[in-house]
Amino acid sequence: MSYSTLFPDISIFEEEEKEEKAAGAFIATEWGLKKIGTLQSRLESLESKRGGRRFFGVKFEYSSFLSHILINLANETFGYDGWSSEILECILVNASCHQATENSEARHSVHFMSRVRVTLQDGTVCDGMGKGEATNMPHKYMCYSKAKKQAVTDAIKNAIIGFYDKLILQEVGQLTSESDPLLFLQNDVRVKIEDD
Repeated sequence: MSYSTLFPDISIFEEEEKEEKAAGAFIATEWGLKKIGTLQSRLESLESKRGGRRFFGVKFEYSSFLSHILINLANETFGYDGWSSEILECILVNASCHQATENSEARHSVHFMSRVRVTLQDGTVCDGMGKGEATNMPHKYMCYSKAKKQAVTDAIKNAIIGFYDKLILQEVGQLTSESDPLLFLQNDVRVKIEDD
């Protein structure tokens, strides 16, 4: 004999929603704040060595870094056991197959989108989106494997880069809690507005 609940308790769904909002809204500890700042300074150092220039109010373009460089930086900064990644979703966006003819074999092409969550050991999380594609592959399994791997790697890279935005949001959160309402963040610099 089994029983089924027709109307479940709504509080179950509300708790999950609160946890998701709370997880993505802040940097959990001082350790996380320091480590993300260290990661940011190392990225800026690499960008300046590479010849990148920073103009007032313009962020570096970190998406041009190779993924293995960013993953190595994350390992050095957070520690090898100080962060983890979780694939939240990997969605097939487009797939096509060109049928085999007398002169050629069948060719497969796919495009995937992926969302990954990177979690630091203190509970700070950052989600990243990535895309991957494979074109003109002779086998379907090779095509899917390559596109999925590329999408997940790109999403991890974007999540690591996204910690910079967490740092800015943390600063904005601290600014709103300060007593002076005329102090705000503009172009990564604290500015105090003077009344005329």
